[in-house]
Amino acid sequence: MSDQARVINESAYFDLEYYAEQVRAVGLGSPKDLAGHYMQTGWRLGLNPHPEFSTNGYLSANPDVWNAEVNPLEHFELWGRAEARKIVSTAKYEALPSSSRIFRRTDWLDLEYYQSQVSDRRFTSRVEGLDHYLQEGWLVGLDPHPAFSTIGYLHDNWDVRDDGIDPLTHYVHHGFAEGRAVVDPARFCQPGYTTPDSKWATDLRESLRLYLRHLGIDFEVDSLDIRGDGLAITGEYGWFDADFYLGLYDDVAQASIPALTHFIMAGHREGRFPNAAVSGELALRTDVERVLLARSWSEHSYDHLEDNPTILRSGVSVLAEMIERQMIQRPRVIFTFAHDDYVEHVGGVQLVSAREQVLFDELGATYISIFPYRPRLALSSEQPESFQVRCRIGGVLLDGTFSLQEFASEFLKVLPDHDVVAVVHSVLGHSPEAIAQSLQQLKPMTAIWWVHDYSAHCQNYRLTRNGVNWCNDPEPESQSCQLCTFGSVRGQHLKRVGALIESRDWVFVAPSETAANQSVSGHTPLPKRPIVIPHGVLVRTGETREPCSERDKVRIAFVGHPATIKGWNRFIAFVSDAGEYAQHFEFFHFGVENCLVSNVTFVHLRPGPGGKSVATDVLLEHRIDAVMNFVDGKETFNFVTFEAMAAGCCVLTSPRSGNVLAAAAAENLLVQVEDDAAEFDYLGVRDEIRGKRRVEICNLEITGLTPAVLEELFK
Repeated sequence: MSDQARVINESAYFDLEYYAEQVRAVGLGSPKDLAGHYMQTGWRLGLNPHPEFSTNGYLSANPDVWNAEVNPLEHFELWGRAEARKIVSTAKYEALPSSSRIFRRTDWLDLEYYQSQVSDRRFTSRVEGLDHYLQEGWLVGLDPHPAFSTIGYLHDNWDVRDDGIDPLTHYVHHGFAEGRAVVDPARFCQPGYTTPDSKWATDLRESLRLYLRHLGIDFEVDSLDIRGDGLAITGEYGWFDADFYLGLYDDVAQASIPALTHFIMAGHREGRFPNAAVSGELALRTDVERVLLARSWSEHSYDHLEDNPTILRSGVSVLAEMIERQMIQRPRVIFTFAHDDYVEHVGGVQLVSAREQVLFDELGATYISIFPYRPRLALSSEQPESFQVRCRIGGVLLDGTFSLQEFASEFLKVLPDHDVVAVVHSVLGHSPEAIAQSLQQLKPMTAIWWVHDYSAHCQNYRLTRNGVNWCNDPEPESQSCQLCTFGSVRGQHLKRVGALIESRDWVFVAPSETAANQSVSGHTPLPKRPIVIPHGVLVRTGETREPCSERDKVRIAFVGHPATIKGWNRFIAFVSDAGEYAQHFEFFHFGVENCLVSNVTFVHLRPGPGGKSVATDVLLEHRIDAVMNFVDGKETFNFVTFEAMAAGCCVLTSPRSGNVLAAAAAENLLVQVEDDAAEFDYLGVRDEIRGKRRVEICNLEITGLTPAVLEELFK
């Protein structure tokens, strides 16, 4: 017996009789070495070694084990038990509606049924029949089971057909969890068979129905042939003008996507117009129209990300690793709570965290950034004791996820002489209850709450109705909230975040007067007005750039992630609608993701080490004259604005942009458009940029961030 098989055989979670019965059930006979059989073959078929140990359950919870192709029971006995990895019973796992049947294709191979379709060979087991189906059978349309039509599944799911994946593998790996339906061969052959709707197709039909109803278009959306994630267009519709659509939206034309397909699959959710009459008569210029429209689809813009595939660890093991690697040698420890990893993601809060880590390192303090293992724009619904996080300490990302509560409860037991400072950069994605309980354990000398956004007042951290216009923090039970997608969850959000705020005497800090004033002026004010410490200031260096030429084209850029809430849609509209005025401009996009927009030059841009911004240098290098920054809602600071102004660039924005507007006006670099949904005066914008664009170059100097707050408190 091999060493690996011995580990299996000696495990308390290997039941010989239980496993032997499963082997016989799938037609594999009675192997003499059952432990060796499970070690080499059984786990790959999804067989379970014990009623209390689900093979698929362990692999689903630990994708690193699955990806490494390690036997799950062997992994648990050698490593998983010590790492406090969880196991689940077979019955409990199979009862889960979302259970991932990773290796259970044998469930869908009826040997007698499949054998009846193959006359040139005999199969001695279901596994042998399954091998034949996967290698040959599906390619010629054989069906593995009386309830599973091979051709039917490919007919209903074009994406599977086009990818060349055998339908059975796709269904058990993906289709089952995605809610895709299977069809039996007899029903598929009936005249008039139609593809059943998946949840995805149902959601798509509903959003299209609401949008067309808003535009006054009478169309029966159920007539659309939607399969998998594809769409069959069998005719033309009088309410849709493909030439108009492609002429208006250059990005669609550039991408070579059929116009009607784009409108149905994505364009209607983006508020695009299907014909010239709608564009002219229902341009959706007013706030009311735009808000009502957004209510039908805004929820699709806030989908949370999938779970990160990472190992589950105990808080004790994480703390032990920090100590073993001598990562907590300094007497002061800064615990910060953010919504994601500041190294892997780009944005203002991430830049603040990266700079703080460098500053605290220079000051002799240990910086620990705690963020949810599942980033999302909502509070976690998990119980506090179950809430899992990841962390980066001193700039180093530790492997695995762990319980925040368990880690916090052990910290001062092991390191009682350390001074703790707690800093909240964002509560989104977190369990406020878990943060509150962890701070009770950590006993911080100071607790600081940064007003980077308005998530203390609503899950919609930008305080915009349906992501469209500024709501000014109304009463939670107001008509304004009832109109908004976020209104139904706002009460619970306020209750949970409010309990966290009340749990400590927080020092509230805002990066601008705009943010500080707003945080105490609505119907859900913070307990006290935040102190104001700007993230950065512009310092003139004496350096200059060339003046703006009256003959050259004006260069306008969008900087950052191409998100609607950051004004990407207005930038695209500006580019697409320029028409004959396009000859006066050149357009650029500086960011990480190239969206391949026609007439826009993409330049890759990512912060340097320690969050150091390189945007100013790149803007100067490409001789940019203005940056478009049409953010939705009142921005609290906005680094892009200051980086642009440091390069002498004008800032093109709307009256609704909060500190973007205030900061640009203070530097006389503001180019304001009175209504961000109105048509642009292209020549007026060109001339104003030429008149205001500055020759002087500045440095954006970080003002100290949380270290500056501590200096202010303890000076």
